[in-house]
Amino acid sequence: MARSSDPLLSLPPGLIAPQVHAELLTRARTLPPEHLRLLMEHTREPFAQAILDGRVTRMRKDRMLLTGDAAFVVRPHTAASAEKAAADAIHLFTALQQLPSLDAALAA
Repeated sequence: MARSSDPLLSLPPGLIAPQVHAELLTRARTLPPEHLRLLMEHTREPFAQAILDGRVTRMRKDRMLLTGDAAFVVRPHTAASAEKAAADAIHLFTALQQLPSLDAALAA
């Protein structure tokens, strides 16, 4: 997975070329909802940050289980971190009640 410090994946405030900023503002007039347009128009130094998906290749080894943020990189703008952890916990709880052993529940 690429690092967030990779120059191809991020552009700090103040480094966007003036013509790119102008194009951003031109598109802001027609594409996003008004509240986002206003935000874009009033941002003095826009920046770009890539958002990448990542996940572990396996969530379980023996009786060790990764859940929530430990198992998946969640996108920051979705506020899904707590939801992902809760969904994993509910799934494990259900498996523990329905399956005959801890090993079977973890495998599920």
